[in-house]
Amino acid sequence: MLSRSLVCPTRLSRTSRVHNPQYNYAHFVKYDAMSVLDRLEQCKDQLSRNQYEFIVANVVGMGGTDMSSISYFDQLHRWALCGGREAVEYVNHNVRYKLKCGQSGLARCLFDHSLKTGNLSYSFSTPIHSINHSAASCVTANCTDGRVFSARKLICTIPLMLLKDLVFVPQLPPLKAGGIAQGRQNIVRKVHIQAEGKKWRSWSANRVSWTDGKVSRDPSAFMALGELHSASGEDSNLVFFAAGNIDPVAQPAQQVAETENLHPDMKVKRMVAIDWEKDPYSKGGWACHSPGYLTKCLTALQAPVGNLKFASGDYPDGWRGYIDGAIESGMLAAKEVDDELRDGQAGLAKL
Repeated sequence: MLSRSLVCPTRLSRTSRVHNPQYNYAHFVKYDAMSVLDRLEQCKDQLSRNQYEFIVANVVGMGGTDMSSISYFDQLHRWALCGGREAVEYVNHNVRYKLKCGQSGLARCLFDHSLKTGNLSYSFSTPIHSINHSAASCVTANCTDGRVFSARKLICTIPLMLLKDLVFVPQLPPLKAGGIAQGRQNIVRKVHIQAEGKKWRSWSANRVSWTDGKVSRDPSAFMALGELHSASGEDSNLVFFAAGNIDPVAQPAQQVAETENLHPDMKVKRMVAIDWEKDPYSKGGWACHSPGYLTKCLTALQAPVGNLKFASGDYPDGWRGYIDGAIESGMLAAKEVDDELRDGQAGLAKL
């Protein structure tokens, strides 16, 4: 339904190469200038009320804001990454299939692998206050506790929403600095629900409400999906992505009540919630950019500034907003550093 209404699959490959968003630059500019709301308005006569609201709930649940603030190209690109044809492919790529070890297990595997090389120095709980890249052969990271780390090359992987709080000496180029300043916060929350019984494992729900013709944050817009497995073996795990006024961390009773109101048989046994907006090391959910932002800022955000390189899941060419994108971006930056060091431009880098 979504592919037929919003995207023509036979034309999609001519609009976007998933790891080269600027493949068709004219389409890149055209669709990045549009919001999701703009595109929905163009084809709303082809959609039933249920179809329209299903799309809205999904987009708002992914973007954490009104559709007018979400780039249509950014969503089109995400759709192409996740199969580009049917909604079931999109759901499977995003939430259906998971690593058995979980994201924490993946992070542990990556860290342990790096540690075994014998070339890793590390320091946890060490916030960075400023980065000085004024010297020709050295980049310095200054920590809030007064410690200083220096290297021939430095790859900055700090999330986009936190870069605006960092001091760069000298200042970054205007277009890169502007992209950092204009980055949009994704205010979406993730809630895990353990519901009584097995019946919810194949259950899914989307909700959106309206006030004066606009999406309302009270009650929350959300998308929810049941998982096939649960630790107890007798209950169901549900994953919610919600954009609304209820803070599930600070207001757990309200979140439970809102969840149980979805169905008369729904009984919540346990809840775990994540509020990325208030996390000082994320300040929001995954990347979901505003209309016109990628056209103007994507290349500048990726660009190195001398010996200071940048890598992030917030602005790769491919999987923006995903761990895959962070890996993609980090590998490219690491390859660039390795090539420069092997060419003898700066010697070996050491902390």
